[in-house]
Amino acid sequence: MKSYAIHILKGGTGKTTTAGNVGFWLGQTAKTLLIDADMQGNSSTWFCSNKNISVDLVDVLEDRCHVSDALVNIDSKFDMLPVFGSSKIKDFGETTLFKKPYSFAELNEEISKLGYDYVVYDMSPSMSNLERCILLSVKEVITPITPEYFAIDGIELFTEELKAINKNWRRNILHDKVVVNNINRSINQHVVFSEQIKQMAYKVFEISQSSKIREAQLNNQSIFEYYEKDRTIPQFISLAKAMR
Repeated sequence: MKSYAIHILKGGTGKTTTAGNVGFWLGQTAKTLLIDADMQGNSSTWFCSNKNISVDLVDVLEDRCHVSDALVNIDSKFDMLPVFGSSKIKDFGETTLFKKPYSFAELNEEISKLGYDYVVYDMSPSMSNLERCILLSVKEVITPITPEYFAIDGIELFTEELKAINKNWRRNILHDKVVVNNINRSINQHVVFSEQIKQMAYKVFEISQSSKIREAQLNNQSIFEYYEKDRTIPQFISLAKAMR
């Protein structure tokens, strides 16, 4: 099973948009699970606000139910493990996780037993014990950014944090993909920014500005379902194929 975290230490970069849309596409042909580990629960609101949910990620982590009981089917082979209530996962991270530091590694093992090919974590823009434990449980991190002046500093900061985690825990979490969201190539600054990221030896995937993405989320749909002619679709597919 391939495991991914969509993460950077900055909000508003399109982590949820990236995780949800690539997860949806992967789930058309392979068994894929999107896990909402963000305290804001945006992925859960996006895909599950119109569904009846009785248990969530925290219930699984605290052994109140098995992971199979908390899964929500979204489409085809694409499922979700939602979280509702920011205080629940925050409290777990602050009061319980230190006693169960391998909670997410064990969760991934259970998910693998269920036959999933991919698991994708949508994460909070921070680096608490919660985020570190998730990162230690996955094989690769993909970083979404927007074409802003300080974004490069954000990548460099996150890279240093990840290097420290790899060194201190003797891990080798891969981090070679950057997604530049909300890019407009008619703006020279955006073009220059994307080229600067490429010079940092990352594989860069550009996702164009599109009002349809937000509209799709408001309608509890992926961009693939909402507007099949959107120009971002081949871009999301390119990223998803690179994750195979």
